[in-house]
Amino acid sequence: MVLFWAITCVVHATPAVTVFPRPEVLTMLEKVVDFEKLSAFQFVPRGLIRLTFKFPDDKDSLVERGMLNINGIECSVANSDRPHTLVYIYHYPAEGDDEILSDDGKVFFCKRQTFMGRPDLLTGSRILAMSLEKPIPAEVTIDGYPVRIWYLGIKPFCTICKVMGHKAADCAFNGKCMRCGQAGHWARNCPSRHSGQGRCRCYLVCGPLQSALSQLATLDSLAAKGAQVRSRIRWVVEGEPSLAYFFRLEKKRSTDRLISALRDPDGSIVSSPSALCASLRSFYSCLFTASSTDPLIQSSLLRNLTATLPRDQASHCEGSLTSPEVLKALKCMARGKAPGLDGFPMEFYLKFWDVIGPNLVTVLNSCFLSGSLSLSQRRGVVTLAFKKRDRLDPSNWRPVSLLNVDYKLAARTIAGRLLVSSI
Repeated sequence: MVLFWAITCVVHATPAVTVFPRPEVLTMLEKVVDFEKLSAFQFVPRGLIRLTFKFPDDKDSLVERGMLNINGIECSVANSDRPHTLVYIYHYPAEGDDEILSDDGKVFFCKRQTFMGRPDLLTGSRILAMSLEKPIPAEVTIDGYPVRIWYLGIKPFCTICKVMGHKAADCAFNGKCMRCGQAGHWARNCPSRHSGQGRCRCYLVCGPLQSALSQLATLDSLAAKGAQVRSRIRWVVEGEPSLAYFFRLEKKRSTDRLISALRDPDGSIVSSPSALCASLRSFYSCLFTASSTDPLIQSSLLRNLTATLPRDQASHCEGSLTSPEVLKALKCMARGKAPGLDGFPMEFYLKFWDVIGPNLVTVLNSCFLSGSLSLSQRRGVVTLAFKKRDRLDPSNWRPVSLLNVDYKLAARTIAGRLLVSSI
C-alpha cells in the first residue's frame, strides 16, 4: 500500500485568492506549478488547495519552498490542512532565530526577505507561516530589540500613544502634544514640562478612549460574525475579522438568489413580482401533485417482494423514540447552521439537553401517537437556490427548506434506525 499523503501537500490560499472563480484560480496556479507533475488537484473548504504529485521528490521540493506566489499573493504550502497565518516580522536582527515566536504558536517554516536584484543580501525582515495559538501584539520587544509584527487580522496599533485598537491617523493625539493634549506644540516644548503640572493629560484621556474603542471593536466583531454566517463561509483565516470581505460575499449570495425573470411554459418571459409568483406556483403545483397509480400493479409489486427485514430488526425500527438515540442524532447534526422559525439552533438543545431533553422526547412520542407534529413544528421557510444552466428555467431553481431542529431531530432519529437495519 502506497502512503498517499507522502505525495500530497496543501496550499493555504488567502481570501484574496479564493474570492476568484475556481477556473481562474486554476489558471493562476498553472503559472507557478508544473501541472505535468501532478496526478490530482482538489479544492477543499476553508480555502485549501490539495496538490497530489506523481513523485514524492516533487512534493517535498514544493513544501521546502514553503510558499507560492499566486497572482501576487503569498500563500503558504505545508503538509497539513491546519489553518496557517503568515506573520511578517520587521526590525529584527537577521542573525536572530526563526523560532522567536514559537511561544505564540507553531512555526511551520520561515522565509527571509531579500532586496530586489540582490538575492544574497537580506533585508532583515522575515515571514513566518504559523498556526497561532494566541494573538500577537503589533509591537513587541524581543532580546532587547523593538520588533514590529503584522498579520492578517491583527488589531490596529497606534504609533503615537502605543496602544492597540486604533491607527495613528485616528488617534486623539494626532498632531497634538502628548503631555497636555493641546495642538500647536510638541511634548518636548510643552509649557507643562517646566511648570510642575505633572505628567501628560493623555493618561486621563486614553482610558475612556480605549474603552470606547474596545466597545467599537466588539461591535465590529459581532457584525463580522453575522455577515460570516449569512455569507455561508465555512472557514475563516485565523484572527481575521475581514468585515468588508464577509459583506461582499453576503451581497454576492443575495445577488445569486435574486430571481429577476422566468420563462413560462408557453415561452413568454415574465418579470413582475406577481407574475413570478404565479409562474413558480404553477410550476411547483404540477411538480408536487401526486400522479395516479394503478392498484393492480401496486399489489403485484408488493406481493413479489422477497427481501424482508428479520423480526428483530423490524421491531428495532418501530416503537417510541428513546432519549439516548435522540441525543445521538443531535450530536451528529452540523453546528453553526441557521435555526428554524422557532429561533433555536442545535447548539441550544445540546447545551440544555439535561433540562429539556426528556420533555422533548416525550413530546415527539406524543406526536407519533397522535399521527402528526404540531403546526409550529411543521412550519418551515423555503428558499430557491440556483443550480446551473438557464436562470429563466424554473426547474433550475432548487427549493431548500429551513426547518426547526426538533423536526429534524425526529427525522434524523428514524433515519438512524434505518441505517443500522439491512435487508
